[in-house]
Amino acid sequence: MAILAQSDIRNNSGDVIYRNVGGIIRMQILEHSPNTSISGSANGTLFSVSFTKLLSASESNIIVESHIWGHGANSGVSGPYLEISGSGNRDYNHTYQYEGGQGNTPIHGMSWWTTLGAGSHTITAGWSPNNGSSGESPFTTLNTNQGQSDSRYRKHVSRLLVMEVVK
Repeated sequence: MAILAQSDIRNNSGDVIYRNVGGIIRMQILEHSPNTSISGSANGTLFSVSFTKLLSASESNIIVESHIWGHGANSGVSGPYLEISGSGNRDYNHTYQYEGGQGNTPIHGMSWWTTLGAGSHTITAGWSPNNGSSGESPFTTLNTNQGQSDSRYRKHVSRLLVMEVVK
């Protein structure tokens, strides 16, 4: 059994952050709320939001959990992803349950990045099916409005939970 000793590190501002290896040092909830029509193209962007990473790539990783709301089923296989500027890769570990019809559909998933430096970064949520065929967006509308196609619906807001964890 390994015992992890507590140690300190400094961010770019020189502030000391006390932590254990693997501990969360910062959590940010990023929201995107506009009700937006989604194109039926082969791939596309749902939305982009920005966050700030405190520590260098050698000191911390970024984990992102997604909860992205859509309405109006369009395709059962669309390749939903998250991508962070400067990361050099997309993470396709996000999925949704396709049931057809006009119900609300959330995209859920978790992504992990290990090579991001400190500073401001942009996360883009989108879709890109492996075969590149068109008409494959996950839904027709991002973020359901109250009463959209059914008076029982409430307003929905898409959220990303961004966690910076010490290596």
